[in-house]
Amino acid sequence: MKFSFAVYFFLLLMCLPSFIYGQELASVRPRTDEAHIAEDIYIREQSVMTIHQESSYDPEVRARAIADKLNYLYSKGISTDKIYYKKEIKKVEENGKVTEKPAGASIYWGEEKLITITDLQGKLNNSGAEELAARWAGNLQKAFSSPPTLKVFPSQILLVPGEKSDIKILGNATGKITWKINTQNIIEIKETAIKDRLVVRAINKGDSTVEFEKEGVKLKITVSVREKCAEFSAPNIISVSGTPCQPDVIKDAVIKELNRSISLTSGAKLSIDPFNINPAPLSSGKELNLLVPVRIEGDGIVSIERFLPLKVRHQEEKFTKPVLLFVSDSPEKIVKDGIMFSHILSGGSPARLLYYHQNGSEKEKYLIIEVFNPYKTACKIWFISGTGGPNTQEAFVGHIATSRFMRNCLYNAGQFLTIAPEERVIIYMQKMAPKEILTGLFHIQSPGSSFLELTIRAESKPSGQITKEMLPRDSDSTHCRGVYPEPFVNINETYNVGESEKSIYIGKSPFLDSMDEGGPLYGNYGVLYDMTIKIKNPSSSVKEVEMSFTSQGGIAQGTFLIDGRMIETPIVKSSEHVSLATLFLKGGEERIVHVNTIPQGGSHYPVRLMLKSQ
Repeated sequence: MKFSFAVYFFLLLMCLPSFIYGQELASVRPRTDEAHIAEDIYIREQSVMTIHQESSYDPEVRARAIADKLNYLYSKGISTDKIYYKKEIKKVEENGKVTEKPAGASIYWGEEKLITITDLQGKLNNSGAEELAARWAGNLQKAFSSPPTLKVFPSQILLVPGEKSDIKILGNATGKITWKINTQNIIEIKETAIKDRLVVRAINKGDSTVEFEKEGVKLKITVSVREKCAEFSAPNIISVSGTPCQPDVIKDAVIKELNRSISLTSGAKLSIDPFNINPAPLSSGKELNLLVPVRIEGDGIVSIERFLPLKVRHQEEKFTKPVLLFVSDSPEKIVKDGIMFSHILSGGSPARLLYYHQNGSEKEKYLIIEVFNPYKTACKIWFISGTGGPNTQEAFVGHIATSRFMRNCLYNAGQFLTIAPEERVIIYMQKMAPKEILTGLFHIQSPGSSFLELTIRAESKPSGQITKEMLPRDSDSTHCRGVYPEPFVNINETYNVGESEKSIYIGKSPFLDSMDEGGPLYGNYGVLYDMTIKIKNPSSSVKEVEMSFTSQGGIAQGTFLIDGRMIETPIVKSSEHVSLATLFLKGGEERIVHVNTIPQGGSHYPVRLMLKSQ
């Protein structure tokens, strides 16, 4: 039997373990921001020409013809040094005489004319014809001379037999992409309908490299097929609230869901870079689709890099004033694994949680906050959080936690979690090295009449056996562990301009007293101070009133909401003053100023809010 050369060549292509897939170097894109029709010509993602409509010329047809010619000449290997422009002259007969007049400028590549630029085309590009020709010729030389780049993500892939993974082709190299699989019967690679996106499928256990080439640039990646080191379950839809929900809250909710949906085998470690999660604020009724890169690595494990899709949905929730304050600050220093705090979280009775703990051991510890659902039906909670640390600077971590919490409360920016029947859900987990501090504030509310168990514990290994030992309280009375009622202090004060300075104390007695054995909450840490200050100017002229913050007995820092505006102070030493606001009152004016603050962990309270007229 005789085979034609075409049939033979086709069969040869079918046997090759590679595939060709790509695009041309020069491309055309419509310009949509113009008042009239125009087309851009791009080379390596660089705009080199903008062709505007002239008379009856179709700019798209003209631009595509130029792009085709550029692609053809580039494929011939003609040097870019031969790209040049020259002025065009036309001969005109006037009064029996033949004269020469300018007729625009043309760009050439070797002997091939690419385009003639008229005065009108120059004017549409805010230039003259010759000046535009010089600029476009320079753009072409620069774009064609730029070295092509090729990147492939991920650079290492770990799959189990039958599993698939996307491969993204990146960089500015254009033209055709080829790939060659160096070990057969391990993997296969196919193109997809999405530009610069391929898919690899694992066939059998083993290792193989794949060599990609595009526009002369070569790059290798490694694909390994192993038994599973992680189980990926379908992520839940993430529900958040806020007006709008803040990006940091969305980021935290995404990381929680990724940790929940990925189960690791022994020795595997999940790495999520928060800087790769960059959501925008999410408003009411909106949804957000994210593609988050994750990495799984560990001793004896080939690293996995993978993009995981997640959906974030906005949901409305009304903030309900907390009726209880849970405080976990005793023992403050954690020297062994155990439970620092545990209490029932009652449905319909929102609670605020304040924790402040330091790793007092010589090894790493994990601080874990979890909620247990003892029922045979699912329960739902909603919470707002603000966390600080790990860090060794006590005032700094307390300030970060308080400012984040107050900002999220201001925007009602929270997260929803559904707890399956008889399951535990971790709402916070963070590693701390020796001497490092973790602190934070949570507002937690659960609808209905459920009774959930809230626990704060320290573990050396978060995936190990859950510790059930309750750690003893500190022997001193300054560190508290307990449940406190009505975590609010309402203050109403009046200041008359011209009087001596007025001090309003924050964190001073009377202190909240615990409902159990926790004792007084010295400093009223975690308690919201709601101050209504009436300022009167009895004079007939404009007066200036300064509101300032001062420490009483040690370093302190504060976060204030003054008429809805957040003010954060620097660290101040004892008796130092820092200005919070300057108010100007007209003659005879009376003004109501609303101030909110929370005594924050790591700072020395009480402190003073001072009013003084100039």
